[in-house]
Amino acid sequence: GLAGVAVDLFDDVGGLLSTAFTDPTGSYAFADLPGGEYTVAVNPPIGFSGVTTAEVVTIVEPLHEVDFALVPGETTGPRHIWWWKTYLDDVRSDGPRRDKFTVEDVNTWGQTIYDHYCSRQDDNAICLENVTYSAATGAGLSFEDICWMLLDFHDSDIPSRIRRGLLTNLLNIASGRLGQWEIVSQDGATASQAIRYFADIYRSGNEELYLTAYFNLRRMHMGDMIPVGVVPLSTPNIMYKAGDEFSDQRGLPTRFDLHQNYPNPFNPSTEISFSVPEACDVTLEVYNVLGRRVISLIDGRMDAGTHTVTWDATELSSGIYLYRLQAGEYRESRKMMLLK
Repeated sequence: GLAGVAVDLFDDVGGLLSTAFTDPTGSYAFADLPGGEYTVAVNPPIGFSGVTTAEVVTIVEPLHEVDFALVPGETTGPRHIWWWKTYLDDVRSDGPRRDKFTVEDVNTWGQTIYDHYCSRQDDNAICLENVTYSAATGAGLSFEDICWMLLDFHDSDIPSRIRRGLLTNLLNIASGRLGQWEIVSQDGATASQAIRYFADIYRSGNEELYLTAYFNLRRMHMGDMIPVGVVPLSTPNIMYKAGDEFSDQRGLPTRFDLHQNYPNPFNPSTEISFSVPEACDVTLEVYNVLGRRVISLIDGRMDAGTHTVTWDATELSSGIYLYRLQAGEYRESRKMMLLK
């Protein structure tokens, strides 16, 4: 199931009665409804469509189930920033290639970006001036706003390039050229996770990571894969706009997995993430190249989900280390490098 998907309930004359949001299992509920005719309608997230999006039901029993199936739409592949600049300029100047999209299309995409990424009631909101909202109106970007950001704003410093890279990738998502769920890194990070992580780098003001954000946002809109270990796999997916009740949009993993640590190489600390699809006994240990155990990071029962632990190797010397996960019957090891 998908978490945070809005489902609307209407009365028999089309008046909106209530909105429910799906939980991490994809379930929703409207309680204490009197008998009568209602319409239940699902609001698909960006890039998804419903096999059916609305159903008229007549309530005669206390429990009545209405199921919706959502499927990811087809994407045409991301377009790089120079493609966007060329076609935006053509549309603005009434050029020969304006049939690729219209001013109205761009206005719609700007509003979609605002609605999904900025106008949220959870901890995953990304509100960046002239990237996810208009500085002039405080709402969605207009065609003129996007043209200014990509065509007329000529600052060449790295933070400005990060903002343009974020906007380019968000336009690819809003226009259906890149799916939020699509894998964009060699170790399995989604486009949604990458957008969230690189936006966090920009907002944090961590200048040491600015080039990482800039170059990998460029890889995304160029259609190239981001290298292993760049986007932490523990980064929340924000594919689905949550209601007030839900803040965890990651859902539950469907398989066991031990992720590559980040950063790698590291000094002196690094994060290790792993996923378990069910509650089980977990041990996570670190060994040196001689096979001697250095530390036990986890030894106990863990709930289903993706978990992250930080290892501080301040007291250890540079070199290759192995971290080993045992979760139920699952066993996996990976290498990491401490470089002082």
